[in-house]
Amino acid sequence: MRSPLISQLSSSSLSSSLYERLITSPHLSDEALGFSSRYLSPDELRVALQEIIVLAERTPHAYMRVHELGVSPLGCPLIGWTLGEPHLPRLICASQHHGPENYGAAFSVLCSHLLLSDPLFEGVLSRFSVSFFPQQNPEALERRGNLAWMREPSWERFIEAYQYDPRRLDVEHGVPPEWLPQGEVGALTNARRPEATALTRWMAEERKAYGAPVYYQSGHAWSLLDAPLYLMYPNLPLTHPTHPLWADRVSTLSALSPYKTLACAAPLNDDYELPAWPQEGRGGFYVLPTRAAFLKRNPQSEVMCSSMDIAHAHSPNARILVIEPPIFTSELIKGEAPSGVCEVEALKAAAQAHERALRRVDELWRSELSLRLQGEPLEQAYLSENAEKRALARLRLEGLERGGVGARWSRLADNLLSAEGRSPCELRAGHTTLATLDQHFSTANYLSLALSLTQDSTLKSLSEASHLELSKAQLTPWPVSWGVFVYLCPLLATLAELE
Repeated sequence: MRSPLISQLSSSSLSSSLYERLITSPHLSDEALGFSSRYLSPDELRVALQEIIVLAERTPHAYMRVHELGVSPLGCPLIGWTLGEPHLPRLICASQHHGPENYGAAFSVLCSHLLLSDPLFEGVLSRFSVSFFPQQNPEALERRGNLAWMREPSWERFIEAYQYDPRRLDVEHGVPPEWLPQGEVGALTNARRPEATALTRWMAEERKAYGAPVYYQSGHAWSLLDAPLYLMYPNLPLTHPTHPLWADRVSTLSALSPYKTLACAAPLNDDYELPAWPQEGRGGFYVLPTRAAFLKRNPQSEVMCSSMDIAHAHSPNARILVIEPPIFTSELIKGEAPSGVCEVEALKAAAQAHERALRRVDELWRSELSLRLQGEPLEQAYLSENAEKRALARLRLEGLERGGVGARWSRLADNLLSAEGRSPCELRAGHTTLATLDQHFSTANYLSLALSLTQDSTLKSLSEASHLELSKAQLTPWPVSWGVFVYLCPLLATLAELE
């Protein structure tokens, strides 16, 4: 049975009315709308799951299965669910691998309710099965403070709570790559985080039982931006025959959201080496570099392999996508004028301040802070029940991860200033402003953690300077409902293409 929604997506009748119809579906209960318009704690997600289970029990072709994948190092349950008969083509949506990236939980609840109750989606579950893993890293919400910001969004509170795991312990990137050629479950036990192990083991077992997935969506969020990003994984190149149609559908859906354009310029940071970067914008799509390219430019990053690598190993022909809607937006970023000397000098100053902060924290670590760990290894302390030890380990691991970032930004600024005429890497002023704010944001976040452990006057001065710059940035949180729609766009476009 062909879904009425797919018929609309496949025609030229897309309009803002369809967008409003999706985000405020009259077939959603008040509870579902509430869950899909705010940031969810792990406990609230479990309550939402119970409502989905009840709804699935009275929905034909729901075939709902709940997945209990285990627990995080500090005991947070890892849950997911699948709707649709398991032998049907599988779409997997995993999200919230990092602390503040909670849009995926709201999206999973909203999408599940739409699949089960909205006539627009009638027939989808007779053609596909859809698996949701809304909170791959619940610990970052419950134990490390990000939920405090989500309850009262502001950039000040975000700085206090903002946390991503260091790469070597990252839930998204922390899976050892050795098992990829053979894909055996037994080789997954060396993963450094049980959250990563749980998802990789589940994916291997499901593939063996029901076949490889046709779509994998890794849901994240950027700190600052004026438009959502969709990052294509290299297994489906921009030259793929179906890409222009698919990209057009995503762009059309996204054009109905409050932000009318998608970012399509190359990253300002030179961390990434993208050998086949498109010369012209491609409807807002970035090309995500391969793990090998990332490691080539970042030999100290300790990236192992990501969930996208896992999905690609199980299903080389699947469409694999990263979604990055912004957590914050700023009117300052939207200027279209070419980058000028003032903007680039500001970027360079921000990068240098970031580097000074790292050096000072490193000095304090060597002279006093490291002694408070009493010889406990960093990775063990990072997962400790002791809050101070966790904070100390996080500070050190983040410092090691950030090493050289400020210098790279300064080098890029020098290249922009020295370029004659229009440089290939020269971006509009809004992007340069974004990069400057990102450096101040990163510095303020890092120093907020350091100042919770030591009251150093140099760090206080650097922190105050970064806060002063951020206070001028006119930053506002991205509303949850818009972020949920950004998550919906690629999934709906994929359904239309696969039909």
